Amino acid sequence: MQVHNDHDGLLRGSGEWDVAAFVQGIKVPLTDKSWTGICGGAMHDTPPPCGLGDIDGGDSVAFSDQGKPLDAGTSVTLQLPRTVPLSIFAAGIEVDDCGRAVFPDDKEQIKLMQLMRDERLDWIHPIENFIGEVAAQDNLYTVSPLSDPICGYSDLLAGSDKLGNIIRFYEPVDYGKSDRCIADKSDKGDYTLCYRITVSPLQSCPASYIPEQHTYCKK
Repeated sequence: MQVHNDHDGLLRGSGEWDVAAFVQGIKVPLTDKSWTGICGGAMHDTPPPCGLGDIDGGDSVAFSDQGKPLDAGTSVTLQLPRTVPLSIFAAGIEVDDCGRAVFPDDKEQIKLMQLMRDERLDWIHPIENFIGEVAAQDNLYTVSPLSDPICGYSDLLAGSDKLGNIIRFYEPVDYGKSDRCIADKSDKGDYTLCYRITVSPLQSCPASYIPEQHTYCKK
């Protein structure tokens, strides 16, 4: 990811970004994957002060699977019928001192994943609603002189700020596959996310094979 606008406001230094991507509704926590090794000062209720957790405009970060098995890092593997598009979207917050970004819970994520099994349904509005629920943990006025005067959106001097989003659909059967990075810029121009899509036909079908459903394989 290349950052174009760190959204940290005036005279406040680096941005503290908490960003996630979603592949067919499956969450990939990009901030947590944007650094390797030990990140000193990392706490569970704030973004780690490394990678996207301490970023400036013009900087770039790479995401790492850190030697983990497929799907445990930043790679996601899907099995899609030939009629179902591929969805990729990204959202996040420049949080400052307002805690981590809060994304819709697992229940809402599963609901979105289930919806994306049917290409006949409306996907775009549920995705927009899902993204609209992303917020900082502490989005209220604070009184401590050492804390931000407000953890609210669009405060130029302090507080959290919602980042631009990416919402992209790729049609079957090639799903936008490319040997090179697909550079996708957020709608506000805050960042460009680079990702690669590979497509491989399945050679075998599940034991509970139903021709009308398992159109991605032959038997």
